[in-house]
Amino acid sequence: MNTRESRFKEKQETIKKEEQTEKHKKLAKRILLGFFILFLCFALLMTYITTIGTTSLVIHEEKITNSRLPSSFHGLKVIVFSDLHYKSTFLKKHLENLKEEINVRKPDLIFFTGDLLNSEKALTKKDASDLQTFLNELDANLGKYAVLGETDTDEAKEMLTLANFQVLENTYDLIYQKDANPILLMGLDTRSTPDYEKTLAYFNEANANQEIFTIALLHHPDYISMLLESKAIDYAFAGHSHNGQIRLFDLPPLKKLENAEEYYNMHYEINNTNLYISPGLGTSNNPYRFCARPSIFFFRFTTS
Repeated sequence: MNTRESRFKEKQETIKKEEQTEKHKKLAKRILLGFFILFLCFALLMTYITTIGTTSLVIHEEKITNSRLPSSFHGLKVIVFSDLHYKSTFLKKHLENLKEEINVRKPDLIFFTGDLLNSEKALTKKDASDLQTFLNELDANLGKYAVLGETDTDEAKEMLTLANFQVLENTYDLIYQKDANPILLMGLDTRSTPDYEKTLAYFNEANANQEIFTIALLHHPDYISMLLESKAIDYAFAGHSHNGQIRLFDLPPLKKLENAEEYYNMHYEINNTNLYISPGLGTSNNPYRFCARPSIFFFRFTTS
């Protein structure tokens, strides 16, 4: 019998079912919205790490004051760059911008700390021509110097040499400015077993100035420890680590590269030596960068 009480119960059950259906709809919408937000965040993250993170150039400018620097070098301007891995994520369209950023600062010295080429992709004749033109058009008053990285073949060395870079392979050079009081620049070749004795050969010469202001170039930063066991150095510039390439802010990199496991950040003080590691410009292994944007160093050296 369809009594008032049964009709009321039916109505209540209908209302309850409608409320549950509405709750399920709202929950489904929230889940879908959550998935959409996650997808959007993932898409934005991938867009950043594959585009902005790999192509937005940063100039790290720093003034360095050191009383050991000869007075004739007061105001010395130095550019340090590395790890183009050309044709990885660093392409022809980025060469012109990099050249302008370097030349507009009118550096006295340009240091390249290795990995010009990309081991995963051979250069075409056009690629090689574009890269050669870029290297040729870099200007430095006192000279251009380079060390080689593990991806650099004889082709890379030849290109650098043709562009008037002096490639230092366990060798050194004395750099003069105005007077007879030079600074010493050494290049440690870390592609195989470094020859520390050859690199430090200057200090074994009869008339060597044992207190000379010294700069060292090397590709793999972890080799600095062995070099410093033999001789104190004022400044060292390296590459290779890409500053971690993928990392979460100031936390250690998700994956450290071999020979950049101890030193991978941009700057370290090791006793009285300042080690600067260029974050590089291209990428290796994976075409991503996060919290390690492509960068170059621009230093102004002063005596006081």
